[in-house]
Amino acid sequence: MMIRHVPDGSLNEYVESTLAPVDMEAVEQHLQSCAACRAEASRIRALLADLAALPAAVRPRHDLYPGIEERIGAPDIRDRPLWTRPYSLAAAAVALVVVTAVVTALLLRGDRPGSFADGSTLPADVRVIAAEYEQAIGELARALESRRSDFDPATIRLVEDNLRIIDDAIRESRTALDADPGNEILHELIFASYKQKIDLLQRATRPAEL
Repeated sequence: MMIRHVPDGSLNEYVESTLAPVDMEAVEQHLQSCAACRAEASRIRALLADLAALPAAVRPRHDLYPGIEERIGAPDIRDRPLWTRPYSLAAAAVALVVVTAVVTALLLRGDRPGSFADGSTLPADVRVIAAEYEQAIGELARALESRRSDFDPATIRLVEDNLRIIDDAIRESRTALDADPGNEILHELIFASYKQKIDLLQRATRPAEL
């Protein structure tokens, strides 16, 4: 059966040459007769070219990451290039919010594996770590805003859409944490969301790997 249009995910993978050979050939054949899909493929290529052509990154004024890296075990966080796979990053953000929502639902329902006894307040060490994340995020967000004019509008939309997804994940976890302040799983979900947000902002403020 002939497909009407190539799904967005498959078209992204086609442009990035990550589809299986048989699927690459099928998309190639479809593009020969579908102007709409050809135009969308061209738009994706232009977006990736814009990302690759961005100038050198604006770094935060202070090195805010040692404490964060020690906490999350990611010593390479400062070495990652700008979105060499932007749509893979989008998929990762979606996966994060889905996992957060599912685990939060289980916790609120009463299934609480790995949880501590209920506490009346957020533990002090968690507050300290969250504050480190927020400080780093603020620095990176300001750096990104100062370079907003360097981005194509489609790139800005991609960044902002993914930031909203991650912010939703943080809010979801915090809502559950209000009901169970001592739950270790919720602490880890919040830290994972912060890590994802920092990774997204860092990728948006660093040059592409040549």
